[in-house]
Amino acid sequence: MKKNNEIIIQLVEHGSQNKLQLPDVYFDIRFFVSDRFRYCFWFGPSDSNGQLRITYDEVERKRCENSHESLMDYNTPVEELDDRIEISIPNVASQKKAYEIATRWAGKGTPPPYAKAWLESNNKLISAEPLTAKVSSGLIYIGVSRL
Repeated sequence: MKKNNEIIIQLVEHGSQNKLQLPDVYFDIRFFVSDRFRYCFWFGPSDSNGQLRITYDEVERKRCENSHESLMDYNTPVEELDDRIEISIPNVASQKKAYEIATRWAGKGTPPPYAKAWLESNNKLISAEPLTAKVSSGLIYIGVSRL
């Protein structure tokens, strides 16, 4: 991923290019180095137009935050990440599991504020197949079905 790259995701109705204006959706984005999995971060929420923009700096911030806990797992600079990414929309079960993990990591049984937002998100209203895309391709459409 290059410093001038921006990941732009737009929710659309499955099988079409019709924009789905659904706010508060979170995305799981997987990053690779030399076609091998390297990082997975959750980003969101989508805005009122069903769109999410992720800058290079936001990816780097997530990498740095995680490196404080696990330096060796997060030591690859963002510049070395491949152009290829995989995007998915976590379902309710995945969100609950991530919430529990985040609460344990935060300590004292108190979840971090961002984890609470996962459970209140609109992910529960939709589903989507994982999508492989290129960061450099510009706008990435992800087709979703309403539940």
